[in-house]
Amino acid sequence: MAKDAKAFVRFATEANESVEVKVSLSPVSTENAQENFDTEAKNVDFAKARETAQKHGETLSGDFR
Repeated sequence: MAKDAKAFVRFATEANESVEVKVSLSPVSTENAQENFDTEAKNVDFAKARETAQKHGETLSGDFR
């Protein structure tokens, strides 16, 4: 198991070009990271992920009011 895992990624992009990257993490194993990805993110684009995160954040922020 990797301890203090790090990554560096570089993309050759043109001016004003964006890149969408999906990352899945697991403290257990790479296989578990793949399983998490397949279960939670495989068919999710950035817009859907942002929408879900915002809704989840709003739900959580209610717990602290």
